[in-house]
Amino acid sequence: MTTKSISTLLLLAALAVLPACAGGVDDSDGLRSTPEGAIDPVAAPVEARSAPPAATAAATPAPAVADWRPWVAAEVERLRSERPDYFDELMALPVRPTRAGFPRLTGPLVRDPDAAPILLHRLLSRAEPVDTRAAIVEALPRTTGDFSAAAAELMALETDPRVRELLCAALARAQAPFAIEGLERGLHDSAARVRAEALRSLGRRTTDAAELAPDIIAALSDPEAVVQQEAARALGNLELESAKDALVARLDSPSADVRLHSLRALSRIDPEHARTLPQLEALRSDPDPKLARLAEQLATGK
Repeated sequence: MTTKSISTLLLLAALAVLPACAGGVDDSDGLRSTPEGAIDPVAAPVEARSAPPAATAAATPAPAVADWRPWVAAEVERLRSERPDYFDELMALPVRPTRAGFPRLTGPLVRDPDAAPILLHRLLSRAEPVDTRAAIVEALPRTTGDFSAAAAELMALETDPRVRELLCAALARAQAPFAIEGLERGLHDSAARVRAEALRSLGRRTTDAAELAPDIIAALSDPEAVVQQEAARALGNLELESAKDALVARLDSPSADVRLHSLRALSRIDPEHARTLPQLEALRSDPDPKLARLAEQLATGK
C-alpha cells in the first residue's frame, strides 16, 4: 500500500469520528451539552454560565444530616467564603415558569450538591413567595445534595398545600428514616392533593414504605376518590398481602379509577386470588373499558 493510500485511509477514519463528538447530549433542562461537559453558551441562561460542572453523585450517599439547621448555617458560611460568586448567583437565581406554567429553578447552578444548603438557606432566611418556595422545593432532589431531614420537618411547617405537595414528591428521593417521617405527615395532611402525592411517593419506595402499611390501607377509605386511587396504586406497587381484603372492598367503588387500581393491585399482589373473586364477572362488563379489559384478562388468563 502506498504512502498516499495510507494517508487517505487515516483521513477518512478521522472524518468518520467527527459526528459522534460534535453533537453533544441533551440534558434534563433542555440545555445542549458540548464535549467534556461544558454548557453551550447559546443555550444556557446568563446566570448559569459561570457555574462549575456539578459534582458526580457518590454511588452510596453519605448518611443524611439529622440536625440540619446548624449544618445549613455552617455550609452557608463555607460557601460564602469558598464559592462567593456561586453563592450569590444561586441566591439570586430567578424562578421561571415552565411551558406548562409551573415555577422552576433551572440550569447547572442547581445541579450541584452545594446548592442544597443554599436553597434551604433561601427558604429559612427570606419571606419567599409561594411560587419561589415551590420552585426551591422542586429543585432540591436535582441538587443531589442533603435535604432529607429538612424536607421531613418542613412538612410540618409549610403553610401552602402546593408546596407541601412538592415536598411529598421530593421525599420520594429522600433518605430514610426522614422520608418515611415526612410522608407519614403527608398521609394525614388536610389537603387531598398532599395526601395523594404522599401515596405516590410511598408507592415508589418499595424498600421501606411497608412501615406505613396500616396508614396506606386506611387511605383506601379516604373521603376523596383521588386519594383512594393512589392508595390502591401504592399497595399494588408494594405488593402488600395485608391489603387484599380492603382492596376487594373497593371494587364496588362509584369511582372507575378506584375500581381499576384496586383490581390492578389485587392482580399484582395475588393474581390467583384475584381470578377467584366473585366481583370479577360483573367487572368484565364494567362501563370503564380499561377495567373491563383487565377483568377479562384475569378471568380468562389471556
